Amino acid sequence: MAGRDELLAAVKARLERMAATGDLSVTLEPSADVEARELGDILGTDLDLTARFHLGLLYWNRYLARLPEESAEDLNETVGMFLPCFVFGQGVDLAVFPPELAPVLADLAAPTAASWLAQAFGSADPALTSATAALSRRIADATPAGHQDRAARLNHLGTALFGYAMANGSSADLSAAIDAYKAAVAACLADDRNRAGYLGGLGNALRARFEQGGKMADLDEAVLACREAVELAHADDPNVAMCLSNLGIVLRIRSAITGDRADLDAAIGACRKAVEAAPPGDAALPGRLTNLANALLVRYDRTRDVADLNAAVEAAGSAVATAPPGYGDLPAYLSNQAHALMTRFKVTETLADLDNAIEAWRAAAGNLSAGHPTRMMILDRPG
Repeated sequence: MAGRDELLAAVKARLERMAATGDLSVTLEPSADVEARELGDILGTDLDLTARFHLGLLYWNRYLARLPEESAEDLNETVGMFLPCFVFGQGVDLAVFPPELAPVLADLAAPTAASWLAQAFGSADPALTSATAALSRRIADATPAGHQDRAARLNHLGTALFGYAMANGSSADLSAAIDAYKAAVAACLADDRNRAGYLGGLGNALRARFEQGGKMADLDEAVLACREAVELAHADDPNVAMCLSNLGIVLRIRSAITGDRADLDAAIGACRKAVEAAPPGDAALPGRLTNLANALLVRYDRTRDVADLNAAVEAAGSAVATAPPGYGDLPAYLSNQAHALMTRFKVTETLADLDNAIEAWRAAAGNLSAGHPTRMMILDRPG
């Protein structure tokens, strides 16, 4: 049996001959059967995307050359060869795949994208966040209007791009995430039970763009999106905690700018409800607790109400306690805990608070990787 390179060269030459003559029958020659079978045997489960792509093209043209009742096997082989290229082909242009197959490949790749997205949540792995964003983009682009999952896939794209933007600091990726979230909201029906989650993601991304660019229009739009999300979220909606937490964050930020006490009180109320609404094992609970602690500290700075300070210390400590080891945002949670404890030490002069603050800050520094995006900010804030 010929080797991989020789067989791949034969397949490429056959495809070139077919393209030059327009004669699909060259893919049905007995030698084409041998080349396809032997190259497929060599590949096995190997993710040789170049070979798989060209073998997929051969099978696709064999499928086109046959009668419908004779072509099912060739179609299955085509999809089997193209799918790894669709999933793992970083930078692959969707246009290289037959347009008839793009929606099929998107349907088959969607579970992988969902799994990657779950793994990317809170991850500091740039390769994972980049691959997740690229695959989510291909799936969204290949999902036609009217598809029952189009809104959900646009939302997944927004979430993937948002995570990628937070990892690389790209304003272009963040704006693309906002566009994807807006497209998801536009694509879903008014009574879609997932609409609240899409709006919550949109509000969160708009808030992040405000923090990058400082445009109040982004912050005001974020508040509107988050409020609508909370209003739409039903009691058993898995996104209700996210929607409440996002609303709390944007209201706290706007209150800090405008000085509006009503916004701040509403922010704390929303953050408390977000913590209460978090389901058991919610991976986002540490972040929700941190948001509550931050809002309580802001109100303490204004009112000097020690009850708010004590509640902030408790929430910050719970955030650290519920974060799994190695969690990407753990250094930030530890830093927030140290800041809350130091703030209380300055009021009460309780040495236990000082000792615990130092311990938390040291732990934060010890958990920081060299390339962590907030490394300098955390190291500069011992409390």
